[in-house]
Amino acid sequence: MQPDKLYTLAMFDTDAPSVSANAKTIPGFLHWLFVNLESDLPQPYKAVFPYYPPEPPSGTHIYQFTLYEQPTRLVDDLPTAAGPFDLDAFIAAKGLKFVARKSMEVGKDQ
Repeated sequence: MQPDKLYTLAMFDTDAPSVSANAKTIPGFLHWLFVNLESDLPQPYKAVFPYYPPEPPSGTHIYQFTLYEQPTRLVDDLPTAAGPFDLDAFIAAKGLKFVARKSMEVGKDQ
């Protein structure tokens, strides 16, 4: 992370089943989202919505923690809860730039 830059951190389940809503397929499940993070971590940043822990319905799911650089401070059109989410559309709409990713696997009985 660089000084004077803002970042978004998302926890996303890419293995969650896609759902259809309003004639649109929504891939994956957003579990956690932080926006407007600054490089002077740690800070008591507040998530956009409460953390939703991994609970794969079956098998093993891969959960990705991805950091994106923001072009500006984000305040509008943010999700209000965990759930099915088109992360690619959000990235494109907000002009986010990939910085780093870390993944973890969680099985149904883990």
